[in-house]
Amino acid sequence: MIKDNTETRKLYKKFFLRSIPLYILIVITCIVSSCSFGLYAEFSRDEKMDTNNVIQAEVTSISQISHGATSHGYSNNWNVYYEYNDGKFLYIGSIVVSGKETAEEYIGSTIPIYIDGQGHSIAVSDYNWQQEFGSTKRALIIGIVSLICFSVFAGIAILLFLMQRKKLKE
Repeated sequence: MIKDNTETRKLYKKFFLRSIPLYILIVITCIVSSCSFGLYAEFSRDEKMDTNNVIQAEVTSISQISHGATSHGYSNNWNVYYEYNDGKFLYIGSIVVSGKETAEEYIGSTIPIYIDGQGHSIAVSDYNWQQEFGSTKRALIIGIVSLICFSVFAGIAILLFLMQRKKLKE
């Protein structure tokens, strides 16, 4: 039995509103998966750096991080910017240090970095931190798990929609 258009629209609207939490889960898992795979790509690129060849990059400037906030949660943090030109590529990056005095000590000095010959660089300390905490594997695992969750939630949403559609046609 086919219901009239107004009643059908109301039922679809009610179905959509009840499904919003599921749609939110789908969006969240999609974002987490995308970000994790992006980090995995960046971390795996960093793992390909020539770690036998340490280059000394010149410190060019410093700047305070807004409100001192970083992922480490410390306050009074500063970015120390470095630069290295190998004639083919200009390598630019930064490290985070705690305290203005520490940041000012870097001015006029050099920072050891790894380069990949493609224009990407990473500070030795940042590279060592990624290796120590297994960031590459963790990013890949989180990406795969969230992709699986995304697939499950999307499948459930499609299945529920098809069931609702079949129910309305009866």
